[in-house]
Amino acid sequence: MFYLLKLYLFLFLIFLQQCSANVIECEGFVKSAVQINLSDIKVKLFTSQGNLKYEAECNPQNGYFLIPIYNKGKYLVEIDAADGYVFEPELYEIEIGNNGGCSEELNFNLAGLKISGKILDGEDSSLVLGLFKQEDGELVEKTIIDKKGNTISLHGQVSYIF
Repeated sequence: MFYLLKLYLFLFLIFLQQCSANVIECEGFVKSAVQINLSDIKVKLFTSQGNLKYEAECNPQNGYFLIPIYNKGKYLVEIDAADGYVFEPELYEIEIGNNGGCSEELNFNLAGLKISGKILDGEDSSLVLGLFKQEDGELVEKTIIDKKGNTISLHGQVSYIF
């Protein structure tokens, strides 16, 4: 009887080890050259059908995140930040198979900020709004405002003057 109990305990430990070995960890960092509030940024894991499986918070000190994956399949890892932040890449497509997955860090880098708005009084159809580099005054992007005050959208990666 004692030997049978040992056998069950041994098999249970092997089973437990196999169950824990099936967890794949995808990790990485949210990086920025300028100071941003990393605690407001989330990294989300979606199935290939678009269902949310997991949501990870970033470490507010260094932007580190960890996502556990328990099942094989194709997934999307996306960054969720406040409106206006532009990250590269926007998402990662990963596949978890028999040989694991996530062999490399998934790093999201802040590429720039998106600035958008609407001109409420566009009586002068010759109004030009431009985005210029602060360093040398080079015009990066411009838009002409029509009489209806059309919506504008400018974005870039460095310091700018409007």
